[in-house]
Amino acid sequence: MNKEWSALNKLMQSQIKKRDTYEEDTATLLVLRDTLRDTIISIKEELTREDFNAIPFINADGYHSKTIAYSLWHIDYWCNKDIRGLIQMPFSRHWIMHIEACLRIKKKIHP
Repeated sequence: MNKEWSALNKLMQSQIKKRDTYEEDTATLLVLRDTLRDTIISIKEELTREDFNAIPFINADGYHSKTIAYSLWHIDYWCNKDIRGLIQMPFSRHWIMHIEACLRIKKKIHP
């Protein structure tokens, strides 16, 4: 897992548990969101439509059987949730998982 993303996620999860660190939690959450969003944008800018639809390993399990577009669709879905729903998910871990899968697929398509 990306160490920066993991550290931000852990910090956010610990801050959200305490009433007196709620404002810091919101700031940490926004930093994590921006970091993950920038990664998604860079993936979208670097790849073609064909890349998004490419399946690196046909008949494989897990992320290998998915396309980048599939993983990003999940991110778009969660982006439409309100802040309370996202924090309760915990969405940050979910986003990290999908973005890392996208990066691994991208690496297989464009080594």
